[in-house]
Formats: sequence, structure tokens, C-alpha cells
Amino acid sequence: MIFGKGKKMKTRYVTILILAMAAAVILTSPLSCWAAEKEQEESIWSEDKPRQRRFKLTEERIERMMNRLKEADPEKAKELEGLRAKDPEKFKAELRKV
Repeated sequence: MIFGKGKKMKTRYVTILILAMAAAVILTSPLSCWAAEKEQEESIWSEDKPRQRRFKLTEERIERMMNRLKEADPEKAKELEGLRAKDPEKFKAELRKV
């Protein structure tokens, strides 16, 4: 006997407990599936292609950058001028770093 109740009450408590547990399982199981589906959906904010550089290095832009660099750091400008003649791709990479 539970809490002084008869066998019939004990059976009802067990039945209610089982139904409550079943309801909890039934109601919460779709949530995990819904969360998994949500993760698989494509986000409109995800980037499909690699990020492009902010600007394209044109000859005019390179000249402006080099002129400013000559004023600010003449040694680095000389180093980059030498690199510009030897390896243009490496020169552009170094210029972007500066």
C-alpha cells in the first residue's frame, strides 16, 4: 500500500507514472530530430565561395601605395622595388602586408 491507499490506488499511480513518462518521451523525441534537421539546412549567411580580396591591385593603386611607402619607410620601399622586378607575385603579397 502506498501512503495508506488500497491496491487500486497503487495501480492508478503506476499507470499515471507510465503514461507521464511515455508522454515525455513522445513529446521530446521530435525535438532532437528537428534540431538535426535545422543543422543540415543551408544558412543564407554561409559563404559558398572563398572570400575575395577587398580590392584589386591595379598599377595605379600600386604606384600610390609605393609613393606613400617611400615617404613613410624609404628602406622598405627600396626592398619592395627590388622584389617587384624579381618576383611580381611575391611583391604584391608583401605590398598587401604593408
